[in-house]
Amino acid sequence: MALLDYLSGLSAAQLTLHLAGAVLVFILIVFLIPFGGRRRIDNSWYSELLARKKAEKEKAEQEKAAKAAARRAANRDKKGKGTSSWLKRDRDFTASKADEKQNGSVNEKLDFLQEQDPAVRYFKHPKADGSYKELVRDGSLLDPKIPDFDEIDQIFTAMLKAGAVTGKEYLVTNFEHHYLEKLRIWFGQDYYIFCQVAVGSALNINADVSSLNMVQRRTFAQKCHNMSFDFMLVQKRTDRIICAIELDDPTHNRVERKLRDRRLDRVCAAAGIPLFHITNINQKPDVERILKRKR
Repeated sequence: MALLDYLSGLSAAQLTLHLAGAVLVFILIVFLIPFGGRRRIDNSWYSELLARKKAEKEKAEQEKAAKAAARRAANRDKKGKGTSSWLKRDRDFTASKADEKQNGSVNEKLDFLQEQDPAVRYFKHPKADGSYKELVRDGSLLDPKIPDFDEIDQIFTAMLKAGAVTGKEYLVTNFEHHYLEKLRIWFGQDYYIFCQVAVGSALNINADVSSLNMVQRRTFAQKCHNMSFDFMLVQKRTDRIICAIELDDPTHNRVERKLRDRRLDRVCAAAGIPLFHITNINQKPDVERILKRKR
């Protein structure tokens, strides 16, 4: 009663002021004072990721500055030498071919897939002997003494000299090999089983539909192309993509892999590609359920 008597004696302006104060106190209680029972979200992995990304960025900037200094020193040494002779020969060759094509002296390329002449369809080069050396390209462009043409060539030269590229003997890991054998038993009669399929080869990526800037759109397309599926099932009868398969071994517990898997799941959902995450080597994908949904 005392509170009602107090409020009834206040003017309209005083009542409004008291109401505003009560609302402010309520907001402070709800939003600024944490509840004891509210579960705290552990973002330590995200902080660790940011710290690691920052360190990698600083290291990349230092390496970039060192390479730029090396390039400037190399350019000072090569200054005044003029255009390389191999580049001039390449330009002259391209110009001569363009003139021949304009004059009609160059025959159009044959479409060997549509050619019906057996002599053409089963043509074999007279010098072909099955040697892999035929795949090695000869030419002055492979001479290591030729200076780099642009910045990308310089990056390739530096990385190759540093030993950044080595060959693989096997396409799949030991764990993937054991599961691949099971996939062949389960689905080998009706489906092709492809390994390490690039995501970009299984879907269409249009990086020009967003309002993001060009660098961001290219980053999206590059990240999509750099990802790959462990396995992909393709129907032999129709060559239709049935599903993709990912083996979630212990490496998928790392923070970077979790983020990568999240992006891959979102891309597959947008493209309508069924994606199975396999955690047990005896786990068989339910392909029949996928086929019923696609019919």
